[in-house]
Amino acid sequence: MKQKKIFLKREESNMIDKKLGESLRSLRHLRGYSQNQISDEIGVTFQQFQKYEKGTNRLYVSRLVLICNRLGISIESFFRHCKVQHSNNSLRDPANVVEFDSFSNKDVVRLAKSFSKIENSKVKKHILSLVENLAELSQDMKENISLNPDEKDINLDEDDKEINLSEEDILNEDIEN
Repeated sequence: MKQKKIFLKREESNMIDKKLGESLRSLRHLRGYSQNQISDEIGVTFQQFQKYEKGTNRLYVSRLVLICNRLGISIESFFRHCKVQHSNNSLRDPANVVEFDSFSNKDVVRLAKSFSKIENSKVKKHILSLVENLAELSQDMKENISLNPDEKDINLDEDDKEINLSEEDILNEDIEN
């Protein structure tokens, strides 16, 4: 029995290459490397590496392995944030969605860099708890949460309900567990 070959449409493969490049760029920034440093290490020109990050040139697995080694991460962790949802076995089905979350978001990279600079484990636990609670609350509210990054207090309003957390509250509150 002859198997039917399934090919990705050009737009689909370009989108995947672009998302891989965005993830690569975010990881590189997070690890503090320049494009020159990585391109020298893997034996490609600076311009070629730029094309990988922009998704204009396809990134071969062998190069990706070299890049991941240079960045000090496993190939698995590079793809960990890539979720592919399949409704059936057809790659051409529009319901097959590819999501590249965290690494392609500049805010997540900024958050991770800042979080990694915090040395106090108690403060880290409070921040994690706060972020998890805010994520849960935002899902429940199904509305945009407006936070002013210049303010030291966080206020979330929903039907006259208000949550106020100051820096002092976070630092002084006892950790549960």
